[in-house]
Amino acid sequence: MREEYRSTSDRRLAVQQNQEKSIYGNVKLMIDGSKIPIITDDSAKPLKTNHDCLAQIICDPPSVE
Repeated sequence: MREEYRSTSDRRLAVQQNQEKSIYGNVKLMIDGSKIPIITDDSAKPLKTNHDCLAQIICDPPSVE
C-alpha cells in the first residue's frame, strides 16, 4: 500500500528515516559478522557495540553533503 504524505518535507523525512534504518541494519550485520570488538580491544577507541561503530561513522553534527 502506498503511503500518502502531506508535504514534500514529510516525504523527505520518511525517506531519511528509512535510510537511517538501512544504514543501522547494514552496520549491525557487518559488526555482528566481524571481529571488530576483538580487533579494536587494544585501540584508543575500542568499538564494542554497533552503536560505538555508528558513532564513529556518522558525522556530528550531521551534514547534508
